[in-house]
Amino acid sequence: MTNEEAQEEEREVLASIYESDDSFTQLSPTSFAYRVGEKGHPQSFMIEVEWGGGYPDEMPRLSLNSFYNKNMSEKSKKAIVEALKKEAEVLLGSPMTYSLIQYAQDNAQDLLALMPSDKVVEGEEGEREEKRGRGR
Repeated sequence: MTNEEAQEEEREVLASIYESDDSFTQLSPTSFAYRVGEKGHPQSFMIEVEWGGGYPDEMPRLSLNSFYNKNMSEKSKKAIVEALKKEAEVLLGSPMTYSLIQYAQDNAQDLLALMPSDKVVEGEEGEREEKRGRGR
């Protein structure tokens, strides 16, 4: 099976698995995003997986650079991406997007422990309080 055929098959599988999951978004034919954690919760993050032409024989590009992650430190983003890359290395040569998302979900607590919660929570709560105050 060629890489293009493997990608098409994986795209169909992902669409089937995540069709009713609002945490999953297909950004392009070769790029996907998944939110780990509860929407809007400060201890959640969005991972992006982008396939190159050689995927699944080459590692996909893994990123936490979406706007959703704006309150995360670069150190936290880097640590989570490195953990995902280690998992991806084991899976090279096979479709891995679902497995990487599942890994992030299964290990969310450990990955979220890499995020400083005090600054993010205060900022998020402060923003919520501001929004509530304006609406009155």
